[in-house]
Amino acid sequence: MGNSHRLSLPTNLLPAPRFRRLRSGTVSWPNHVVRAALLALSLTAPAVGFADELAPGVAIAVTKVWARATTPGATIGVVYFEITNAGGEDELLSMESSIARAVEMHSTQTVAGVMRVHRVGSVPIAAAGHVVFGPGGLHATLIDLTQPLRERDSFPLTLVFRHAGRMQVQVITGTLGALEAPKAVTTGHAAAR
Repeated sequence: MGNSHRLSLPTNLLPAPRFRRLRSGTVSWPNHVVRAALLALSLTAPAVGFADELAPGVAIAVTKVWARATTPGATIGVVYFEITNAGGEDELLSMESSIARAVEMHSTQTVAGVMRVHRVGSVPIAAAGHVVFGPGGLHATLIDLTQPLRERDSFPLTLVFRHAGRMQVQVITGTLGALEAPKAVTTGHAAAR
């Protein structure tokens, strides 16, 4: 079945017998079934982005995408989100946005009462894994902003994965100094394509 994707599912969610079982816990799904499932997920999950072309066994969702508002004249901003991987191992390699000269991944750690920020080259995404970019931990840093980030504004962010490829999502801006996503993000809004 050269025209199918492989997804691992719990045995109680296995499809009807007309689908061929490849090995224990793995089922070969026809492309139209995979596309329908991804479409359904994109219509029901908040702020989900999918790569233009998914590699076999890759199913990445990026949700809860938000940024903090910045003060006028600020040149640095931060973006937070969650990545859920329903497929095989992947890796977030880089990010880019039209509102910043560069986007870098950073990790915040507190050592002996001192907060330190370190640049991260890439972030591995385990098979069936979940990674959180949030306040006080991993985050995306927007460098040399072309405009301030104002509350309730939105802008595109492109994530580049090793296997899932390029994925664009819309970022919603919350309040200045916010520690959690704005209500619009947690209640859902349409994903960028």
